[in-house]
Amino acid sequence: MGLFYRLRVKEFIGIILFIVFVIFAVIVFKDNGDEHYTKKIKSLKPGESITVSEIFDFEFDRAYVFDEPYIPGEHLAEIYNLDISIDEGKVDSVTDNCGRIVFVDKNGEYIYHYVYFKNDILLQERVVLFPSTIIQANIDTSCGRYTLEFVEAIEF
Repeated sequence: MGLFYRLRVKEFIGIILFIVFVIFAVIVFKDNGDEHYTKKIKSLKPGESITVSEIFDFEFDRAYVFDEPYIPGEHLAEIYNLDISIDEGKVDSVTDNCGRIVFVDKNGEYIYHYVYFKNDILLQERVVLFPSTIIQANIDTSCGRYTLEFVEAIEF
């Protein structure tokens, strides 16, 4: 009985250690949304074209590209006279070098905001994007920064 009991305890401890390892690996190696989308953007080759929905692979009706990193979402809607509700669209840790894209549904309700760093990615700002908006990727060879041009984007 003693040997059988020790084997069961070892199996139990092994299973617990395995579960702890899997949980740790998921937490450590999981990309947050912004890093995931930045990697997708940086994987584009110069001259490559892709739609906004191919980068941001979730349901949305439109997105707004803002260059004001410190202004809370509810004030952005007021400043630009936009009929959207983006009170959740605030950025906690930003710098002057940040921009953001705020995604909304067809009713103008906030879905998600993507924060990007302008030293990595340069986007055309103060434009409205739609899932079908085409992105043209380029690389600024002087500094290695990705520049994205939105084909037929609507300015606001």
